[in-house]
Amino acid sequence: MPQISLPLVPIELRWYNILDSDDSEKSNWTEATLAFVTGRKDGIAVRETAFKVGFKSDHAIEMFGEDDPSESVEINGVTYFAKIVQSPEEGKPYRLSALQVGMRACQLKQLQDARKQAKVINITDAPSKSDDSGEAQTA
Repeated sequence: MPQISLPLVPIELRWYNILDSDDSEKSNWTEATLAFVTGRKDGIAVRETAFKVGFKSDHAIEMFGEDDPSESVEINGVTYFAKIVQSPEEGKPYRLSALQVGMRACQLKQLQDARKQAKVINITDAPSKSDDSGEAQTA
């Protein structure tokens, strides 16, 4: 975990990547912590007040990531590769699995096909709730 500590000031900035390949909701996070730290070298007597923020963008990994040839999956005759983007932390890249990439592509294809098959009705051609005289029907 990269960290910046100012020796004469009790402030630290820490940032790190969270990687959990088993849970896509926990993967690909970058978190930064800004902390006010006293007793930095006092073991369990250390005290801190911290503010933590996080950022994640699977969309950016999908758009800017490079294919990872070490992981692939074939779905409906199409081969999909995992996507990988290097992170500031050495050896901890951001990644989407080949299955994640393939399933997203299949979902988008199905949505595109459904839109092509959808019947579009012009608003002026839609049936109205009034009778022929133009007045609303009452019960």
